[in-house]
Amino acid sequence: MGSTFDYFALVNTKILAGRTFTEQAIRGETNEILVSVSVAKNLLPGQDYRNIIGKSYQGLEEKMYEVVGVTEDFNHPKYFDESFGRHIWWPATPYSYMFTIKASEGVKLTNKQILNTLKEKNSDLTMWQFNDLQQEYDNLLYMSRLTVVLCSTLALFTLLLAAIGIFGVLSYNLGLRRYEFGIRMALGAKKARLFKLMSVEAIIPVLIGFAVALAAVMVGFYMLQGQLMSWLILDVRLQLLAWSITLCIALFACFRPLVLLLKAKPMAALRND
Repeated sequence: MGSTFDYFALVNTKILAGRTFTEQAIRGETNEILVSVSVAKNLLPGQDYRNIIGKSYQGLEEKMYEVVGVTEDFNHPKYFDESFGRHIWWPATPYSYMFTIKASEGVKLTNKQILNTLKEKNSDLTMWQFNDLQQEYDNLLYMSRLTVVLCSTLALFTLLLAAIGIFGVLSYNLGLRRYEFGIRMALGAKKARLFKLMSVEAIIPVLIGFAVALAAVMVGFYMLQGQLMSWLILDVRLQLLAWSITLCIALFACFRPLVLLLKAKPMAALRND
């Protein structure tokens, strides 16, 4: 990426060692580059990344470029799974026409204002396109955000289907025992005792199944973490939310039919009223 000497301060990219470009490098009089930490470690495996300062490597047009600085890893939103923070910074020599304007806080510039300023400096200059940093940021993250929205919608739909299935199975299983409950209540069994009995019988399988599923997901993720790490991040908060919703629905499916059944009279339970 082509950069000027003040680019790193402008975008808040830290230079961990060395320095930024000199004005001579921007004018094309000297050949300088900056590299990210990951690039330095790849070029000098097993050594301190600072040792790369002052070394020269062949670059553009087969010229030798001196490494004058090391920056923190640069994670481009579109190419993170390809570069993993590895980046080389080249000086933006005069043939480059892209530039960044830093305005004071609260000041908004228009295309016309910038174009007039350029014309004042040089009447031959013109402007092809102007985007603020927020527009550039949104353009970079558009596909990523769209992917997140689609995946989230699919995940919620899947969670809804799973919840409906769990509720239906548990409710049906408990409904099959309504005759048993009706007879027990007709013979004088106390509702509190029946509630405790059925709660234990219904909750234990639910908790066992929940624990087994949770363990299977965690084991599968950590076994395949190497293959999944480039595009899948385990967000603990989202996982806890999904697991909590699933568990609450399962418990609700256990208790709601049971409470309705115990509130009914014995003969109503036998008739399934």
